[in-house]
Amino acid sequence: MNWDGLELVRDLHGCRFDKQGVEPVSYHSVLHSMPNPGAFQGQRKEFLVGEKPSYAAGVEGGYAVDALALIQRRYFKRWPVLLPHDQDQLPDVLAAVNDEAPDEEYAIPCKEDMGEDEYAEAMKDYAEYQRVLKFRKAQIKRWLAYQYVKDHDMDPNDSGLNNPYRVLLHQLTGLTEKKPRQKTPGNIWRQTHRDEVEAELKVRAIAGGITRKQLAALRETVAKDLFKQLPQEEKDEYAALAKEEHIEVLAQWEKDMHSLPSKAPVDRQRCIQGFVRFMQPIAIWHRRPWVSTSLYLLVARNPLMEAD
Repeated sequence: MNWDGLELVRDLHGCRFDKQGVEPVSYHSVLHSMPNPGAFQGQRKEFLVGEKPSYAAGVEGGYAVDALALIQRRYFKRWPVLLPHDQDQLPDVLAAVNDEAPDEEYAIPCKEDMGEDEYAEAMKDYAEYQRVLKFRKAQIKRWLAYQYVKDHDMDPNDSGLNNPYRVLLHQLTGLTEKKPRQKTPGNIWRQTHRDEVEAELKVRAIAGGITRKQLAALRETVAKDLFKQLPQEEKDEYAALAKEEHIEVLAQWEKDMHSLPSKAPVDRQRCIQGFVRFMQPIAIWHRRPWVSTSLYLLVARNPLMEAD
């Protein structure tokens, strides 16, 4: 992992500032175009999902800024800035897109060629275009950063979606595994802003003479305070992401609880890697000679280990 590439993921306040110091923009002019289910739906979401590998390669290769810029450029070639955000393009229009063609630029109004009123109206339209452009770019940036963290920074203590041994315990013992809870919007935001939280935590800890034992509580306070400072539009986006993620996690949890163990190579490998940590407490608790033999037989005869 090239952590230098993660500066794009861990940027300040959900991408309201970029590396060139772009000032916060007014989101109210585009609020009406934001769909409630999430920032991107339909064709747009399908496109961005397809761009996730390119973005991940950029983050891990140290060229995340360039990867993001290319994705944004390709996005606007398909869905122009001023196209209503809930309006899809015709398939023929998308098929005709040429990513190698020069970009069409919004011409800056020329005062000498217009009357005073016409120029004022044209400048108003131009300002609106710039606001929507910056807002949409920030949306794309936040969405990709969130998806990257969700795909690559999973908590092994999460639900059955990430921990196959919780499913195994449920199937072997019959113990009821609790359904995964929906994360708060603040927790979703926090996944891509850890560096920001830690930086503010350090400042407050030094200023307040906080001890090491008090850091955990202060960290929670800092995260909540920073999230509260976000514009309401951004908070709504993270709320939508939390709901969308919960639907996916819950569906996978239901599937895991009632399905046979996956035979996919990636799932088998995850089980192998987690086997020692799963069984070690049991072996230590029993402390009997037969335990190691039993574990060996379990590993050797486990269908998850069998070659295809």
